[in-house]
Amino acid sequence: MVLSLTAGYSYTAPRAVKGRKSIDPGDFLYLEPNLSFAVNDRVSLSGGFRVSHLDKDKGPGVTADIRTTRTDLLLGLSFAPTAKLTLHSSVLADIGGGSGSSVGIHLTYPLGK
Repeated sequence: MVLSLTAGYSYTAPRAVKGRKSIDPGDFLYLEPNLSFAVNDRVSLSGGFRVSHLDKDKGPGVTADIRTTRTDLLLGLSFAPTAKLTLHSSVLADIGGGSGSSVGIHLTYPLGK
């Protein structure tokens, strides 16, 4: 079993949009604790959650003028059918914050020796 914690911050610079004055879309901050478990030498499972905070947009004509926080459930399954090939699938489901969900598939195969 492996317990991990990921933290991230994304700075978004102000910009001009469609000839309007400068708009600042707000910065993004998240914390993501996760627990991974190796079922056997080919399969591993992971689960955790992400708590994120998006700062409010700033500028004239901005419609999203509040800070938002959301909580997502993260579930993953990894399968390694060969020593080089790994397939990882993941699901991110919103459990607090009024957003949507996403599903991802990631295939890894190193080229070369």
